[in-house]
Amino acid sequence: MRPDAPEVLRVENISKRFGSVVALRDVSLRLRKGEVLGLIGDNGAGKSTLIKIITGFHRPDSGRIFLEGEEVQLRSVSQAQSLGIQTVYQDLALVNDLSVYHNMFLNKEITRRPLPGGVYTSDAAAGMQCVAGGGRRISKKMWGGGGG
Repeated sequence: MRPDAPEVLRVENISKRFGSVVALRDVSLRLRKGEVLGLIGDNGAGKSTLIKIITGFHRPDSGRIFLEGEEVQLRSVSQAQSLGIQTVYQDLALVNDLSVYHNMFLNKEITRRPLPGGVYTSDAAAGMQCVAGGGRRISKKMWGGGGG
């Protein structure tokens, strides 16, 4: 990674409570393009809660999240995914016989033709390989629509 690589994700002063339990208190981190960041800690330290906030599953009680320098308010997992945030869970949720790439697309396979006007990014189209059918390809036709 280059030391001057652009910042992809910044989390500032994130806090989260569940009733009287403080799950996160004033957590900050930065991730630059090309960087690999490990998140480690004891059970109950808040690792999963932080990941759930970054992926839109939970909302923080306080703090800010920035993607590529722009502040975002993540309101759902699907919104976070639309911004390029994806979670790969621990071994228990993986299929050992599939590659990392295929595990990331589990349960996101397109099984029917999309509605007219649907738009796929080139990344999504590249990922449309059927993982359950012996590697048969699903159509990668790009559908036109109102933007992208």
